[in-house]
This record gives sequence, C-alpha cells and structure tokens, in this order.
Amino acid sequence: MDSVTEKIYGELRHLARSFMRKERRNHTLTPTELFHEAYFRVQPRLSAAAGQGSDIRAMFAIAMRRVLIDYARKRNRRNGIMPRTYTDPDQCVNSTYLDPDRLALERIAMLEEVFDEFSRQYPEHAKIVTLKIYDQLSIDKIADTVGLSQATVMRRWTLAKAILMREIQKRDRG
Repeated sequence: MDSVTEKIYGELRHLARSFMRKERRNHTLTPTELFHEAYFRVQPRLSAAAGQGSDIRAMFAIAMRRVLIDYARKRNRRNGIMPRTYTDPDQCVNSTYLDPDRLALERIAMLEEVFDEFSRQYPEHAKIVTLKIYDQLSIDKIADTVGLSQATVMRRWTLAKAILMREIQKRDRG
C-alpha cells in the first residue's frame, strides 16, 4: 500500500463498512474485501491523483460503488436472476419472473449511467455530489476539500440535484 492510502486507511475502511451496511444482510463480500478490491482498481491511478491533489476518498467511493454493482451483476447472472441482455419487465409473459433484486439492480445501473453522463458534462459538480452522497461530508467540509466557498458549493449541489433529478425522471418516463 502506498503512503497516501496508508494515511487515510482507517477512513477508507469506515467508508467500506458504511457501503456494506446498505447491502443485503447475507452478503458474502466483507468490508475489508470491498476495500481491497477497490484498492486494486484505483491503485494504477493513485500516484497521479495524489500528485494532482485529487480527493482519494472520492476515487475510492466511486470504485467501491462500482465493485458492489459488478458483484451484484455477477451474482444475479450466476443465479439466473438477470440475463446477460436487458429484458423489459413489460415484455415478460410470466410476471413472477420479475425479481425485485434484478429490478433494483437495473435501477442502480440506470442511476450509474445518468451519473456518468453528468460527470462528463459537469466534473466539478460531480465531485461535490460524490463527496456529499458517498463520503457523506457536510457542505463546509466539502468546501474545504474542493477549495471553494460554502455558498458556491451549495449552489453547485443544488444545480447538480436538479439536473440529476431531471435526467432520472426523463429515463423513468421512457
């Protein structure tokens, strides 16, 4: 492990535990395994990110979220819950075929897609959203982290919520 990660190792383990608390009770992935899997994904970009002053916590939060999504997709495919291709629930003949876990996973995948598009268009706003939602930082701590005033962070947070909600509602309507 590099020196940057060693300094915030406890915080990152805490972040992994908070992610796992939101998962199902019988999850086979432990917080430590989640952290280590995220570390292997982030590690190639870690030294460059530390040099640029990027927030390592945000990188790990995104990586952990993606690890959990990939883990759920593999589990659902392995258990036959989710086919490899997308199936529209309205096209299913047998309504009992619909599994709430699969529908939740499709919703998460849609939210991930919306956030990825948003982060390409508004990278500074996306960083604020990541720090607010995944790191659960307050507005004043986010302002300190990104080097902006609290008012600017609040304006960008409000704009980001509005844009994300609009895009989610568009996709929900079809």
